[in-house]
Amino acid sequence: MKDNNGLKESRRQRILQIATSYYKKLYESTIAEKDIEILETSPVPSILQEEIELALETQKDDKAPGPDGISNEVLKQAKQIITPILKEIFNDIIISETIPQQWTKSNIILLYKKGDQYDIGNYRPISLMSNLYKIFAKILLKRIEKKLDEQQPIEQAGFRKDYSVLDHIHAVRQIIEKYGEYQLVYYLAFVDYSKAFDSLIHINIWEALREQGIEQK
Repeated sequence: MKDNNGLKESRRQRILQIATSYYKKLYESTIAEKDIEILETSPVPSILQEEIELALETQKDDKAPGPDGISNEVLKQAKQIITPILKEIFNDIIISETIPQQWTKSNIILLYKKGDQYDIGNYRPISLMSNLYKIFAKILLKRIEKKLDEQQPIEQAGFRKDYSVLDHIHAVRQIIEKYGEYQLVYYLAFVDYSKAFDSLIHINIWEALREQGIEQK
């Protein structure tokens, strides 16, 4: 792996340092954090055992576990025993507003994309997190996604259930054909953001969620 000076490094410790330095800089916010006004929120409904079972059933098998080593296959096999325990844990988390420290840790692997194999920028980091955390997060997502989906404009096709960018591609092709038929001038712009998801400012995400009716808690 190349360092900042373009020198290749093969030592494991140096590669770790190069990757750590690169991603710290990449995810570093360049915008001063703003204070978010904390509003009164309605009580969060307790998580039901049925929600846990549904989230667990939709977890994919053959996925690498996080640092705790607990796989989805093990959780599914022990579903009858584990779901009442998870129900108690998850509801304690909602009340205390604090997740277990173990859930904040992950194993990170780098997947090569394309280009220079010695350039750290050509690798995509994948975080292997606790499957218990993923189940908890999936339950929360299920609760808010319906409300969020209702707030989205019809022009937003990406990342939505039953929507596809293919619909927009078809619409653009029709526009091009019509403009060609009437010999009109048209302009198309395609924007591809570099590291788009990596450059998101988290504080703005929270503000956007609140504006769309998602309570802070």
